Amino acid sequence: MRPAEIEEIIERFATAAAVCETAGFNGVQVQAAHGYLISQFLSPLSNRRDDGWGGDPERRMRFGLEVVRRIRGRVRPGFAVGIKLNSADFQRGGFTEDESQAVLAALAHEGVDLIEVSGGSYESMAMSGSAAPSTRAREAYFLEYARTVRKLVGDIPLAVTGGFRTRDAMQRAVQAGECDVVGIGRPAITTPDAARLILEGQAETLTAHQARYGMRTLLGKITDLKVLDGVLDISWHTDQIHRLGNGLHPDLNRGSLAATLAMVRRTAEARSAPGEAGREPLRLPRSEPALSPSGQAAPPTEHFAVGSDSGACLLPEPG
Repeated sequence: MRPAEIEEIIERFATAAAVCETAGFNGVQVQAAHGYLISQFLSPLSNRRDDGWGGDPERRMRFGLEVVRRIRGRVRPGFAVGIKLNSADFQRGGFTEDESQAVLAALAHEGVDLIEVSGGSYESMAMSGSAAPSTRAREAYFLEYARTVRKLVGDIPLAVTGGFRTRDAMQRAVQAGECDVVGIGRPAITTPDAARLILEGQAETLTAHQARYGMRTLLGKITDLKVLDGVLDISWHTDQIHRLGNGLHPDLNRGSLAATLAMVRRTAEARSAPGEAGREPLRLPRSEPALSPSGQAAPPTEHFAVGSDSGACLLPEPG
């Protein structure tokens, strides 16, 4: 990308945040993990630039910091701005824990309201539930890293997502001060009221569904089953998010073939979508009240976000 294109993309991040604010949401989270664009700028594997946007850790983190600054400058002071960051991307020669800690130290001075710790990418899916059985058993894949960065982030709330399944483990992590917020991804997709069940003591354990391919002996000879299952699992959960968005209940019996075909279809649609070249930037008025279906100004409503790497669902907080 040319520098002018980078600046345009930063501006689009800020515009998206302004859209959310105008729509009545109370905050946004910047996705800087899991191999998405900001994560690609952070990683020396994907960022081979040698200009103001790459070449050393300080310049590689510039893009993400500029995104946060531009958003913060566009929205009101009380609008929450969070960020999700990898502890590492778990690839040889990639984004390391030391580099992650340096980014967190810089973010601590940028006025962010929440930092969420995760890890991995679609090439090394530590975030997808494909961890070793011993890691899954102790829950909270990235809690140990969160402990090491507590002092770096100061009083900024720290969230940890990935692996939490039992109410006991969540409670112990928060009470010990290891994190302030527990993130729930996949269980919340198939059990949308998972947070309420845990908080109200109606459930002690959350169920996470994991999709896997059959014919494992045959497939194992020609491909990496861990990667293949990880991609399938993400597609399966993406299908469930689409169902929720359409007002349907999750389909826990959805098979691997249906999920694979849906993934292929979405990929084809994304590749054939018209480009955005020449499109005028969206400019919205500031601080206008949301309108109810009757056309009257709607009362203030709190909002929260639930979701996973497969997507997110922004919902009004239940009364």
